[in-house]
Amino acid sequence: MARSIVLPVVILLMVVASAAPANEKAGTREEAIAIVEKGAALLRDAGPARLIEAVNAGEDGFRDRDLYLFVLGPDQKIVAHAFDKGRIGLAASELYDGDGQPYGKLFLKLANEKGQWVDYRIHNPMSGRVAKKSTFVKRVGDYILGCGYYE
Repeated sequence: MARSIVLPVVILLMVVASAAPANEKAGTREEAIAIVEKGAALLRDAGPARLIEAVNAGEDGFRDRDLYLFVLGPDQKIVAHAFDKGRIGLAASELYDGDGQPYGKLFLKLANEKGQWVDYRIHNPMSGRVAKKSTFVKRVGDYILGCGYYE
């Protein structure tokens, strides 16, 4: 009798374990704005070197689930990225989504001191699929800070 219970229990545990990452709550619009504002405050208070260090280390709350801060420097290249360090050094002009939209150029064009939203489609690290993403970009001096959420 014990054998007949073991298999269904094992299957149930496997299903629950595999579903756990999919059930993780995704970041929100408000949380994305908060991460950008936190980065802007650090940039103003401690300077670009400290912000870049903190973002690249993924510390100080600059990476949370599918939310992460990135920073474009005065040369319009990524100088910090809390999720994918391999993107550091990429020019914003080289950033295109799967539909061919030059979202990096939109970051440069639309970012202002109040902040602006840019919509595009890109790989979602939580789902593993291409999804619509809205990124809040804000210009702080010579830097552009951004964080987006997946819809």
